[in-house]
Amino acid sequence: MPTVSAHVARTLAQHVDHVFGVMGNGNAWFLDDVERTTSARFTAVRHEAGGVVAADAYFRASGRIAAATVTYGAGFTNTLTALAEAAQARVPLVLLAGDEPTSGPRPWDVDQIALAAAVGARTYT
Repeated sequence: MPTVSAHVARTLAQHVDHVFGVMGNGNAWFLDDVERTTSARFTAVRHEAGGVVAADAYFRASGRIAAATVTYGAGFTNTLTALAEAAQARVPLVLLAGDEPTSGPRPWDVDQIALAAAVGARTYT
């Protein structure tokens, strides 16, 4: 039976052909499904902000929907400056981030929805 990550990867791949980002334990299953089950390509970058900037540049150069992925917590917070720029420029960018487990937050989790809203980005869970 397909996992949530597989469904998300397949649905996203119907709209994007490239994903930029940094793999972590919060998005590893998603990236595995992107690579194994879709035609979308993944480009790893050295920093989370670089993934969002690369996706932003990809849209600006190609006109195609941009996609980036990071893990939760500090991985997500590292994207905020680049995410703010993309949101303010109205770049059609999907940032897929891991999140805290359903059992509740851990000490390193942050309120990602509030942080995204603070920079003008909408969140869908």
